Amino acid sequence: MNDVGELNIYIDGSSKGNPGPSGIGVLVEDRDGNEVGVFSAGIGETTNNMAEYISLLIAVEIIKQMGAKKAKIYTDSELMSKQINGEYRVKNDRIRELVKRYFDLSKGLDIEVLYIKRESNKRADNLARDAGEGLFRNTLKIELDMRHIIGLEVEK
Repeated sequence: MNDVGELNIYIDGSSKGNPGPSGIGVLVEDRDGNEVGVFSAGIGETTNNMAEYISLLIAVEIIKQMGAKKAKIYTDSELMSKQINGEYRVKNDRIRELVKRYFDLSKGLDIEVLYIKRESNKRADNLARDAGEGLFRNTLKIELDMRHIIGLEVEK
């Protein structure tokens, strides 16, 4: 794809039961706030934290496939945003692997991961919840190989 300039991406992960049936939701906007598309998928049985990180990895792959060099990723997971930004340590080994994967995938890109309140992330939240219940959406016209992107099996 051609260079699309800067993107604003809203992400969320959802898990019913924690661990339980989980989904991810990603809303992509251009720099002016116009919707470019959405992506959501079920990711099996996992925890909410894993779902949040998987949505982050998917967002990075979307940025790459769309040809953007700069993006702001908005999340309502304060824990994840602080871990990615180096404010909190990552204690869980599986999450540590996903953090490493994030930095590997995002090399060469100008990405900011920003915390927002849950009320400001309703669309991504709804996409993630629906995906956890089997309703998947992809209006971005790109193919995503989730296992390759994640770099590990999705587990509890």
